[in-house]
Amino acid sequence: MADPEPPALADGTYDALVVDAEDRGDGTMRVELTIVAGPAKGEVVALVSSGWSGDPLDLLGVPATLTVRDDYGLTASSTHAIRVNALPGPPVLSRLSIKPAKFRAAKRGGSISRKTGAKVSYRVSQRATTLFLVTRVLPGRLSGRRCVRPTARNRGAKRCTRFVKVRGSFSHADVAGANSFRFTGRIRKQALKPGSYRLDASPRAGGKIGRTVSVRFRIVR
Repeated sequence: MADPEPPALADGTYDALVVDAEDRGDGTMRVELTIVAGPAKGEVVALVSSGWSGDPLDLLGVPATLTVRDDYGLTASSTHAIRVNALPGPPVLSRLSIKPAKFRAAKRGGSISRKTGAKVSYRVSQRATTLFLVTRVLPGRLSGRRCVRPTARNRGAKRCTRFVKVRGSFSHADVAGANSFRFTGRIRKQALKPGSYRLDASPRAGGKIGRTVSVRFRIVR
C-alpha cells in the first residue's frame, strides 16, 4: 500500500510534533507529523525519510520543525526537510502520593489492582515506565557510620532509622501527565507485614532514568 500523500503546504517552516514513526526496514523511516501552530494547525503530514537511527518509539511526542520548499514552482516537486528537535532528557516524576497512607495489605493478587488497595498518584513529564521498589523502615542504632539492628549490646547507642529493601518490584506504564493506580500492599504475590515502608518510584524512558522519588506508607493489621 502506498504511503499517504502529504497535504499541499505553502513554502515555509512549520512547528510540528511527531505522532507516529515506523522503521521500514530498508534504511528509511515513515514519519507522521502534526502541525501545531499557524494556519495549517492540525494538518497531518506523512513522509518517508532516510538517515534516521535508533528506536522509532523514542521519537513519539518529540517536537520537530518541518521546512517545505518548492524549487521548481510545481506542487509535485516540493521537498520536505524534517529537523527533529533535541530529544527529551530523563523523565521527571513529581507529586507522588499514596492515599490512604495507612491500609491493610490485600489477601491475594499482584501489586497493582483496579479496586483494591491505596491509590498511588503522580505526574510524569513524558511517556515512561516507572519502576517501583518497596523499602522497610525499621528502628536502628548507630555503630560508627552504619545504622544497625538494635541489640542488647548497642542499646545505649544513638537511635537511627534503617531502610531494608523488600525483595521484588513492579512497574507501571505511564502517560505524559497524571497517572494513578491502586497498590495492594503485596510484592512478589506476598503481603507486606504490618509496619512502616517507603515506596520508591524511578521513571525510565528512551534509555534514560529519572530521579527517584519516594513516599512513606504503613501497613496495618
